[in-house]
Amino acid sequence: MYTKRLFKLIHYALILPNMLGSTSIKLNFAEKKLYKTERSSRKFLAFLCLQTAMNFIVGWRTIGIYFSKGAHHDFYFHMCYAISFLLLMSNSCMWYAFFKIDEAIDIINQTMAYSCKFERKWMLKSYNPDVLNCIPGRYLDAAIILSTCIVLFVPILTAAHYFYLPDLPIFLPTVLPLAENDELWEFSLKQTNWVKLAFGCFGALFWLATAQIFHTNFIVLAIYTASILQLIEVEFRTNIRKLRGKWNTYSYLRCVSTLTHEYRCVEILHSKFKKFSGYLFRILNDELLHFTLCCHFILVRNWNSLDFYAKAQLAAWGFIFQFMWTTVLLICAHFYQSSKLTLTSWDKIKCERMLDKKYMSKFSKSCRPLSFGVNGIFTIRNDTVLKFSIGVVRGTFRTLLMLERTRRRYH
Repeated sequence: MYTKRLFKLIHYALILPNMLGSTSIKLNFAEKKLYKTERSSRKFLAFLCLQTAMNFIVGWRTIGIYFSKGAHHDFYFHMCYAISFLLLMSNSCMWYAFFKIDEAIDIINQTMAYSCKFERKWMLKSYNPDVLNCIPGRYLDAAIILSTCIVLFVPILTAAHYFYLPDLPIFLPTVLPLAENDELWEFSLKQTNWVKLAFGCFGALFWLATAQIFHTNFIVLAIYTASILQLIEVEFRTNIRKLRGKWNTYSYLRCVSTLTHEYRCVEILHSKFKKFSGYLFRILNDELLHFTLCCHFILVRNWNSLDFYAKAQLAAWGFIFQFMWTTVLLICAHFYQSSKLTLTSWDKIKCERMLDKKYMSKFSKSCRPLSFGVNGIFTIRNDTVLKFSIGVVRGTFRTLLMLERTRRRYH
C-alpha cells in the first residue's frame, strides 16, 4: 500500500518543520514510526510563544488603525486585517496541535502499522505499490512532494510583499523613528536599510515556519486517508460485478469472519482519528470561510482605492484557501460516501450458512459510515462542500447588495 520511497519522503518533509520549530514530530526511519523528543517539544513551544506574541502585536496594531483612522479610511487597514487573521488561523492550529500532538502520533503510528500488516497478510503476491496503477501510493507520494514544494515558495512571496509595502503598520520597523537620507546605511535603531533588510529576512523565515504548520497537518491527513480509503473503497466491498479485477487482496478477505474483523479494526482507527481531529475541522471551516469572505469583501468594497498588487494578493489568498479547503472537504466527503456504499454492498455478500447471513446483516446494521468532524455539531458529508461554496457565493453577493443599498442611500 505504501511505496518504497514514502518513508524517505516523510522523513525529508519533516526535517525543515523540525528545524524551524513548526512541529515536534519526527520519523524513525528504521522502525517506520513517528515520535517526538524533549528538544523538539521545547523548540515547538518556543516557536508557539513567538507566534502568539507576533499575533498579539499584529492584532494590536490592526485594532489601533481601526480606532484611530477607521476601517475604510486607511489604505493599510485591510492588508493588516488579512495578515492578522492569517496569523490567527496558524496560531489556532499550533495551539490545537500542542494539546493533541501525542494523540496524533499514536493514531498515525497505528494506521501505518495496520496498513503494513494488512499488506503482508492480505495483498496478492503480484501486488506492487510502486507501479503506476497503484493510485493510493502514488497519490500519497505526489501529495507530500507537492505540499513540500508549495511551502518553499512562501519566503519568496513574503519578502516581495514586505519590500513592496515596507510601511505597513504591522511590521515591527515602523515603530522606530524615520532615518534621514544620510543615515539609511548606518547601523542604528531607526528605519534604516539594514533594519529593513534584517526584518525582511526574519519575516521570510517566520512565514516559512508558519507555512510548515499547515504542511505538517496536511501530511497527517494525507497519510491517514491514503491508508484507509483504498480499503473501504475497494477491498472491503462485495459487489463482484463492479469490482471484478480491481481487488488487490485474496478473496478470503471478503468472507464474513475476516471482513467483520478487519472492518472493525478500521472503525476503531477512524474513531481515534475523528476524536483527535474533529474540532480542528470545525475550527478551520469557520476560519477559512470567514477569511475567504473577508478577501472578497475587501476587494469589492475598495476596488477603486487598492493598487494592482493588493488586488492580486487578496484575490490569490481568497482563491488558494478556498480551493485548498474545498479539496479537503471533497476528500472527506468522498471518504464518507465510500464507506456508506461499502456497508450497502454487504447486503449481497455470499454466505454458505444462514447463520453467517444473519450475523452479517446484524453487523452491517451496527456499523455507521465513517465521517470526519464532530457528531451532532459538524460532520463532513457531500452537502458540506456545497454549503461551504454556497456560503462564499452568498456572502459575496450580500456584500454587493449591501454596498449598492449604501450607495443609493447617500446618493
